[in-house]
Amino acid sequence: MTDGHLAPVIRAVSWMFLFTPFLATWRGYFQGRLEMGPTAYSQVIEQVVRVTVILVIAGWAIHAGADPYMIGELAMFSAPVAGACALLVLLFTVRRKQLPRPSKRANLTPLFRRLIFEGGTLCLVSAVMLLLQLVDSFSVVAGLRHFGLSFAAAQNLKGIYDRSQTLVQLGMVVTMASTTAALPSLSLAHGRGQQTTFDHLAATEMRVNFALALAMSAGLFVLMPQINTLLFSSADLSLTIGVYCVSIVLVTIILTASTILQAVGRYRATMAAIISGVIVKILINHWLVARFSAMGASAATLIGLLVMMIVLRVLAARQLAHLFNGLQVLKLLVVLAAMSVLVKLITSGIAVGFQIPLTRMSAMIEVVIGIPVGVGIFLLGCRVLNVFSLREWFAIPMIGRLMRLLKI
Repeated sequence: MTDGHLAPVIRAVSWMFLFTPFLATWRGYFQGRLEMGPTAYSQVIEQVVRVTVILVIAGWAIHAGADPYMIGELAMFSAPVAGACALLVLLFTVRRKQLPRPSKRANLTPLFRRLIFEGGTLCLVSAVMLLLQLVDSFSVVAGLRHFGLSFAAAQNLKGIYDRSQTLVQLGMVVTMASTTAALPSLSLAHGRGQQTTFDHLAATEMRVNFALALAMSAGLFVLMPQINTLLFSSADLSLTIGVYCVSIVLVTIILTASTILQAVGRYRATMAAIISGVIVKILINHWLVARFSAMGASAATLIGLLVMMIVLRVLAARQLAHLFNGLQVLKLLVVLAAMSVLVKLITSGIAVGFQIPLTRMSAMIEVVIGIPVGVGIFLLGCRVLNVFSLREWFAIPMIGRLMRLLKI
């Protein structure tokens, strides 16, 4: 990271590792028994506490003019504080329930093997973007120095580039929720030998997630100057961040494919794919950043994800076959092109027509208008071109519930 002052910041978050084994074990136990309440409550409490602590620290820092490294250290300390609160929620549930005691005669060798392959793969899948961001943490600033920037300028540009990570994580929320909800149904169909049902579920999951990810990526790319200004007060690196947000599509494909493979008990292909992609990112990141500045880091991320996707497709060709429909993808591209052009014309028309510069207030107006217009155009276009089957419409979050209420 080329900055020794970051050591206390990293130490502050390291306390979280003390709580991780207990959080993971108890959440996994309750999820295995299909009791999602304790996991959900603990996760909500964890995020609420973490965000609250960060906001309080940010408010104090603004008024006190605190040192940036101290702010970072205190902000990172929010993670162990939130973890401790989540652990208290789970501990309360554990105390109310009678947990089974482990057998002393249990053979731990198969369990250890499953822990390595299955648990390790699941950890890698959930941390795909974190691993790529970790590579950026160690190489982007050094690459920007070779690009010709001073140390302070490189740090500043890296901070602007990091905005993209927040937006990608936000875009992945739908995918993570969808794949988590689909896994039990996929596993049940596979366990009962219902191959036709399994194939339908897998194809529906992949196509719907892919379509939504494409729509989110296109929307973020078109509205990035406004979103960037609204959230961060400047439109710096909007193109670089927009390119980075394309990774939402690739990560969605990887996560959905890994969920399908997990349902059939295949883990090694996913592990090999993710490790391959991270290695490629490590090898090319510094070189691309040194030549193309922050855009090189975005490109390296996309290349690493493409490698993961290709390796996954090659190693699990049979399980991942026939998930996409070429005609459907073509229709999607037509709808998204129309959506992007119309949203861009509307937001540009607002700026030009009212002759207002891009400020936080004008950006909010354009985003508030542009997002619902984009969503409406996307859904209308998909309806007119028959992009989705009835099964796929019902699989789209909120849309399926609305269709049930309207009895469509």
